[in-house]
Amino acid sequence: MAMTRQAVVHFILVPDKSAARKVRRAVAAASARVGIQVGTWPELVSLAQKSYILPSSPDEWQSRLDSALESLSDSFWSKSLHHAQSDRQQIADAVERTLVTLLEGAGPAGRLDAINPSMLPPRSARHHADLARLRTALGNLLPPHLAVIRQILDSSTERLLRPVRVYHREGWPVLNPWQRALVDKLNRDAGACEDPALAACLAEEPAAAPAGTALGHLQRHLFAMPDSKPWRDSTLQWLAVRDYLQEVEVAAGMVQQSLAEDPSLAMADLALLLPTDERYDTAVRTVFTMAGIPVSGLASEATGRDLGREAVFNFLLSLDKPAPVIALASLLTSPLMPWDCVAGNRLAQEVINHTFALEAGVDSTDDARAMLEIIRNKVHSCDEVRERLKRLAQLSGAGARRLTDEERSSPLFAHRMELEQCCAALIECLNGKSGEIPWNELRKTVTPRNIPVHRGKDLNREGVAVFHEGEEPWRRVRRLFVLGCHDGHYPRKTAGFSLFTDQELELFRTVAGLELVTAAEQNRQQRQLFLRQLRSASDHATFLVPRRDPLGKPLSPSAAITFSAALFSDVRDEDELVLELDSASDRARAVGLPPAPRKDQQASRSPDPQDLKFDRNLLELNKGTDGSLKPESPSRLEKLMISPLAWLFERLGVEPRDWQPESLDIKAKGTLAHAVFELLFDPKVPLPERERIETQVPALLERQITKIMPFLHRREWKVERKHLEQEIVKAALQWREILFHAGARPVAVEISLKGELYGVPIHGNADLLLELPPNRLYVVDYKKSSSNDRRKRMEVGYDHQAELYRTMIRTGGLEKPEKAPAGLSEQLAGIRDTGEIGTLYYLMNDQTALADTTGWLPGNIGNLEEMQNSTSSNAMKLIQERFAQLRQGYLELNTTTDEKEFKDKRGISAYALKVSPLVGMWMKEK
Repeated sequence: MAMTRQAVVHFILVPDKSAARKVRRAVAAASARVGIQVGTWPELVSLAQKSYILPSSPDEWQSRLDSALESLSDSFWSKSLHHAQSDRQQIADAVERTLVTLLEGAGPAGRLDAINPSMLPPRSARHHADLARLRTALGNLLPPHLAVIRQILDSSTERLLRPVRVYHREGWPVLNPWQRALVDKLNRDAGACEDPALAACLAEEPAAAPAGTALGHLQRHLFAMPDSKPWRDSTLQWLAVRDYLQEVEVAAGMVQQSLAEDPSLAMADLALLLPTDERYDTAVRTVFTMAGIPVSGLASEATGRDLGREAVFNFLLSLDKPAPVIALASLLTSPLMPWDCVAGNRLAQEVINHTFALEAGVDSTDDARAMLEIIRNKVHSCDEVRERLKRLAQLSGAGARRLTDEERSSPLFAHRMELEQCCAALIECLNGKSGEIPWNELRKTVTPRNIPVHRGKDLNREGVAVFHEGEEPWRRVRRLFVLGCHDGHYPRKTAGFSLFTDQELELFRTVAGLELVTAAEQNRQQRQLFLRQLRSASDHATFLVPRRDPLGKPLSPSAAITFSAALFSDVRDEDELVLELDSASDRARAVGLPPAPRKDQQASRSPDPQDLKFDRNLLELNKGTDGSLKPESPSRLEKLMISPLAWLFERLGVEPRDWQPESLDIKAKGTLAHAVFELLFDPKVPLPERERIETQVPALLERQITKIMPFLHRREWKVERKHLEQEIVKAALQWREILFHAGARPVAVEISLKGELYGVPIHGNADLLLELPPNRLYVVDYKKSSSNDRRKRMEVGYDHQAELYRTMIRTGGLEKPEKAPAGLSEQLAGIRDTGEIGTLYYLMNDQTALADTTGWLPGNIGNLEEMQNSTSSNAMKLIQERFAQLRQGYLELNTTTDEKEFKDKRGISAYALKVSPLVGMWMKEK
């Protein structure tokens, strides 16, 4: 079947993303054609790959390069590679970079071994010969980014899925022979479909300033020797300041002054040109924010996490079982793991909730399953740790040698490389070691550190534009402020070629036709870029010259200042060109400097809490897929009673989910105690004797700690573990006595119930169901607390759980009948129809049982009380009121006295007020 070829894609090639932004505007104004893309070279290669049916081929470049580098023992790099162990990677990278540069310069038809060594100097001849041998040892394999181009060049038109027509302006960007060949190939296969309107969008823009102005003269003749030299005018000035921070402060003041003096100016008419120095971005962000000046296009350089070292460090902590939950959760959410952030957050949240199964999702990859396997299982020897580290590097996608060209340009590339290097360092540290694993030494080797990171740009249309020295200007402006005019900038200093001099590169060009970019050519390109940046301004340019670096050392002016001084007849040298702001006379000659502004202090804003009103039934939020209301649980209804706003946050799923280190708090103790009681008082076994309780509790607690909270097995938790064990034994012995003397029989444990309350579905889990003759049923709730607050709560009628469980059985029954003991459903139905239902709390801390019944139990049972009153009446009334408010969309906010009032008058600890800081922030005064 013949393939259907897609419509032509018109691709406009530009040097960088800033240029792409500018050209996109021109395209939008010039053409209504569809299928137009504007992008950089990597984006064009990616598009080309998708436009042809290409055979898949493994990326063997780095592995074969490593082997080839080692095999050439007499090469110019071999001694350095073997004797400078700490610099091995840098040496290998330098050789690789040089080889790749030569291959790029040779082009698709070029050969490195075609050069006659006798035509080169001895040093150049040896270096070239060794690199040619390295190329042969690689079997003429190409690096990945060139291999892709070779595949496309070798593809016939029958393999073409969609034609790509490339528009490119000569020298913008400068293309090497491989890149030009790919562009020619794409255009040949696309045929005659060029759109002149699109080609015109790449036309070089003329200088924005009029030719008769000093700025216009500078834009046309900088770095050249013009026939005539005009006088300077007010369109240009150079100002010298103390350091980079004062530059930014002066620029901010001049921006404010410009806007104040000229009402026709907008923020977008002004621009900053910043050097390649992250300190300028940081200073601009700080100073301009304080000055209230929005900026657009500011690079966000900041100190960030070293994700590679951090992942390896947390991996070591996770292997040293039991793993700290924060370390394990951090590892699971690392972007270097072989799963996406959704899966990572799910796994981490389970760990934070003390679920350590680490089960992969149904759609998980084999790598993800393998990674969870090596994280989950404990290690017992140094050899096992070494193997796990090897697998970590493999499964995390570390090892740039196995990554595609697109992945190499990913922001995570450096972090993956760091992870691989850390694993290699740890493996080397473990070589030859046996016996006890040196965890402390290993962790010390990969202690996390901060690194500078680039976070992209904030682009908007209204702010002062920010251009950067190494990028194209992305819009026309009226006034330009050039910061950082000192040596090494404008033009930016180039790195040069590490193994060959410019003269040697010229020889390669002359002898073999290799198109290699010399340092002089790079400098010329940087000058042209600076000119294009200057030509973006039409009215005025101010150049700021720092005299000292941040440490106070003197700085030399930019080379551009020397060239600028030669352009004007009224300037003899650069000293006459630059005005010193430390000098009162020079300050008086400067244009646009503002007086020091006085900033009035503003009163801080504070919220004005008012009850909320929405135009919808809040109970209908987050309905089920079948349209049913989301059921409420006893804990959520308690939250609703205390704080409707906290209830809403939970309903919307916007409660903060804080990660905290392991702690044996009241909730953790309750979880473990519940689990032990569930096994100890299982309805399937007889009521245990006292001796059995004393012997079984330690073993059962040990099992539950291993299953739920393994961190308690660490030595530092020994005392807390023993205390909890004693507390559970004491509570279990007293509970056994209460059950025995009450004649109660356990029916079921951890039973899910459901029902309906005031038209709203409810559900909950009962810790235990107890049967009493003649036809009575207690719903039991274990509490790892004392009885004082619960007693008060029941006495004043604010114990809502009692009525809720009773209501569930009366209006519904079992939520999951298939998981309940046989016959329980029928038994609950009988109780509902002809029996009685009560609620009983067992408060473990003081071994007290409180029931909401009257006359059900013998009066001689110690630590057992029947409250003999309506323990839920006020709670049910409050819940009914809250439901009515929610149906009307009304949300009553808390007051500043609620916490004390709930505690003192209702016996309720108002934990709901702490679930989010917003609840406290939006409290009404009372």
